[in-house]
Amino acid sequence: MRTGSRIPLRLVPAVVVAVALGVATAGPSAAQESDEPQVRPLRVAWVDPDEVRLPLVEDRLDPATVLEIRAVGFPTDTTGNVRHCVTETTRVCRNALAVRTDDDGVAVFQYLITDTVDPVGACRISSPRRCTLEIAIGDRRTEIDTV
Repeated sequence: MRTGSRIPLRLVPAVVVAVALGVATAGPSAAQESDEPQVRPLRVAWVDPDEVRLPLVEDRLDPATVLEIRAVGFPTDTTGNVRHCVTETTRVCRNALAVRTDDDGVAVFQYLITDTVDPVGACRISSPRRCTLEIAIGDRRTEIDTV
């Protein structure tokens, strides 16, 4: 398995709608206080790119966060992948995981967010560096900004 790849920066025509459930807390997060990873549910639905109004952001991710992802609206019975990418002048992606949709075009899987994609923590909303979780299944691709 390759741990990283570089492809030129280019615009992506596909987008997603995501709803994440998270609780804001004061002080250290649960993941920082224990060795157990923080588990967060994330629902992703593929939507036509012309219908999406805002970028999608999943924030306050600790290193070693496990996202429980339910991706819907993708081609049926198709294998694709999910990976974590950093884009500045080039795009570097790591931690690729194969995923497969069922008869309804739904893929349910867990994905571990690690700090190996952006170890210096420079991915912020106002930063020129962009970190994304990319889900590509069949002819549909979607990205979620991770900060």
